[in-house]
Amino acid sequence: MGRESFEGTDEGIRHFSSIATSVAGEAEVVSRMPSGARQGPHDWFHNAPGITDLMTGEVAGRNSPEQITFFHTSGTQGLQFAAAAGKVYEEARKRGMGRDLPTDWFLETIRD
Repeated sequence: MGRESFEGTDEGIRHFSSIATSVAGEAEVVSRMPSGARQGPHDWFHNAPGITDLMTGEVAGRNSPEQITFFHTSGTQGLQFAAAAGKVYEEARKRGMGRDLPTDWFLETIRD
């Protein structure tokens, strides 16, 4: 899996008419999207594999930088940040960076 950066230039912003989704990117990147993805009807949207399909290996992720990733955040808002944080933590541990924090900082006894 991978993801290219998209720059939100006026020229590179597209809006799907029948679903509330915007695609931001350089005009060249947006032009590589399949034509059915840029205009209705949007059957591809309802039949697209979900994040769980990708995580369980039922479908393959990107296998080249030319492929474009679409991630619909229905019920998974913020998941990409948790995934990125996990990778940052893993890399920091490999490099011996950071420090341990006391567990008590994250626990408390609440009495009513």
